[in-house]
Amino acid sequence: MRKQLTIIAMFVLLPLSLWAQFAKVNRDSLYLHGIQKEWSREQVQDYLSWEQARFGAADGGSLRQSAIMNGNKITTEIWNFGSISSPGNRVTDIVWEGLGYGYEFGPFVAAEIEVPKGSHPDALIKRDKFGRVVTNSNGDTVYIAHVISDGLKSNGGEISGDGLQRWGWQPLPQSDDGKNEFLSLDSRFMPTSDDRDRDGDGKPDSWPDGFYNATLRKYVWPGALGQGATNADKETFYVMDDRDNKEFAYYPYPGDSVRKGLGLEVEGRYYQWSNAEAEDALFLIYKIRNKGHFDLENVIFGMWGDPHIGGPDDWRDDWASFDTELEMTFAWDADGKSINDPQIIPGYLGYKFLESPGISTDGIDNDDDGMVDESWTDGIDNDGDWNEETDDVGVDGVPNTGDEGEKDGVPTAGDPFDISKPGEPNFEFTDIDESDMLGLTSFAQPGFSGLRIS
Repeated sequence: MRKQLTIIAMFVLLPLSLWAQFAKVNRDSLYLHGIQKEWSREQVQDYLSWEQARFGAADGGSLRQSAIMNGNKITTEIWNFGSISSPGNRVTDIVWEGLGYGYEFGPFVAAEIEVPKGSHPDALIKRDKFGRVVTNSNGDTVYIAHVISDGLKSNGGEISGDGLQRWGWQPLPQSDDGKNEFLSLDSRFMPTSDDRDRDGDGKPDSWPDGFYNATLRKYVWPGALGQGATNADKETFYVMDDRDNKEFAYYPYPGDSVRKGLGLEVEGRYYQWSNAEAEDALFLIYKIRNKGHFDLENVIFGMWGDPHIGGPDDWRDDWASFDTELEMTFAWDADGKSINDPQIIPGYLGYKFLESPGISTDGIDNDDDGMVDESWTDGIDNDGDWNEETDDVGVDGVPNTGDEGEKDGVPTAGDPFDISKPGEPNFEFTDIDESDMLGLTSFAQPGFSGLRIS
């Protein structure tokens, strides 16, 4: 007897709203974990459409801006919530000499905080260096959590359980007092030093109105070393904080149940120079401030890095290592060939600490510069390079404006978190040598298919 396979099928016409609900469930279950590296271009584009539809302007989404850094041989996309390059980017993915080198990079800060017992699966009992349980003044056991604030474009697990909120860095439009603006609400792009005035309103299009200097009577770049000062071929600037990192029951601002995170604010500045000595580098400067009410313990600053040496399709044979003397991590392609362009031999991608927080109380010359316990906050010109004739220009860093500290015969320190008051040259925060820098202390590689450690 012949066997017969019977297929029963039917066409069903569903109301559009009901079909949309089914599609939403399927996409949510797939996309709430973020972009996956193995996805095709079409899947990445579909994810980005889903992300825009889901979040839209919520959670700082309307303030999220990008820019292209292309002031030297490196071309890369950057974002004002920390991400450098982004998943699916095949054009400005840290491109150098015709090949892409970066899937996604971004800064993170981790710290230990106290949390209520049972408030989170990751909460654990705090112990002292001898392993003894720590109790508070009431005799109750102290529970802690190790929290990370970051801001990768891929999101990954950094989305709330209901999928309605991003957890991590978000851009800030202005300072708390409203005196300093950090971005233009009329632009889709981050401010860059080389931007042009295309609409004829007197200022570069990506710059906010707050970049206008009434004393100088013109719009000026908020340089780290002085108003209107930058010697880079291209520079960008942004400020972000972690108030939306709401995973843990920790409230850094007493009386404020909305702003959470670790209570951190970060100013980011990226620089490029086209001269031969710096044309293959992108310089990153992060100023991190604890604006919360409580001190943070066991703080770590680091950089997430996901390289694809040789292009976006060529990451499975990548290797990585680090050198503590050079204070550099680096990655390379194992076979020295690029799948994306076999005619080009891939180079190395390195990440190096040039300047880092210092320890000014241990009596050790941590950075081997001949000075011990130098500091950006001790009121001392530790290396003696402040020059009254050339550097006594006042707190705005600009000569002949008659501002605070100008021509008073003593060095004037600035406020590292007020872009209008960078301080005088070669003193405190404008002199990188006045910090007993700790440098690179560790390197780790989470396990995933592809990257290997030598």
